[in-house]
Amino acid sequence: MLRRLLRFACLLALIAFAGFSLMPLLWRLDPRFVALVPAAPQFAAGALLLALCFLVLKRRKSALLAFGIALWNVYAIWPALSGLPSVTPAEAAHPPLKLVAYNLWYRNEDHAATLAYLAQSGADVIGLVEATPELKQALAPLRTLYPHSVDCIAGDPTCEIMLLAKLPLKNAYAGRIEGRYPYIAEGEISWNGRPVTIAMTHLSWPFLLPAAPASDAPPEWPRVPRLMQSIQAKNLARHVNSLPKDLVLMGDFNSASWSAMQLAFRAETGLDSRGRYLPSWPSFVWPILRLPIDHVFTRGRAQVSAARLGPRTGSDHLPVEAEIVFGP
Repeated sequence: MLRRLLRFACLLALIAFAGFSLMPLLWRLDPRFVALVPAAPQFAAGALLLALCFLVLKRRKSALLAFGIALWNVYAIWPALSGLPSVTPAEAAHPPLKLVAYNLWYRNEDHAATLAYLAQSGADVIGLVEATPELKQALAPLRTLYPHSVDCIAGDPTCEIMLLAKLPLKNAYAGRIEGRYPYIAEGEISWNGRPVTIAMTHLSWPFLLPAAPASDAPPEWPRVPRLMQSIQAKNLARHVNSLPKDLVLMGDFNSASWSAMQLAFRAETGLDSRGRYLPSWPSFVWPILRLPIDHVFTRGRAQVSAARLGPRTGSDHLPVEAEIVFGP
């Protein structure tokens, strides 16, 4: 009896994993199905466990099917994890530019821990989103370490983005892109005697449908589900293509690097986010259950030499810490 119940439970789980894995392919029926795309690693791990369970139960056909589902999800994410470039000795010889990209969370109540972490991070530039007026005030002591900053929190009631830097910021701007979403905070710094642009942004959730297309909006990507997120990403792509070639773009993209939206974004901008798996959200669950939705993109001479997740300090996201080196 117990064996039958276990077999039935495994079959139900197999149906669920198969359905969730294949639903994003049906995005033309409902674009919001792509909200499941970042969970491909979890589906792969779950299907692999089911395959082992079926082998123990001597259900070889079911085990083969579960293993196929695991391989399907691995196939989906592999190109995004296998593009890590190597760092040459010449690039490593110069001190890296240290960055922190952090979604502070609107409901973050541990202001002291957040302030302590950022003050001790050693970052040269910090990008923040979901920075409420209260959080901005709580982080005011950072001005002694980061005297240069740009944000739009006071001037726009829905703005929640900040860029803090130890070095002077030239051509600094924070706000919407040509009056449309997403928000961006950007500025140019001088690193090792050469200019580099740093930008921070925050894209919409992947399950919000847009209103009717605006007449002045940039054309959309034809093979990307039409969501508020993809429209914002298209607008962002047009903007970053107007920025200098040497660029670091970071932020909460609410999407995985293997999503159709990010594939199209990389193709249009030349920015790259591949090569590392940083499951940053939600911070309060086990790492294997987190989704990699916070990213650091680079272009031109800029290249990520190291990236890791920082500690939890009251946000539902973990901060992303990155070191950037520059080629000749």
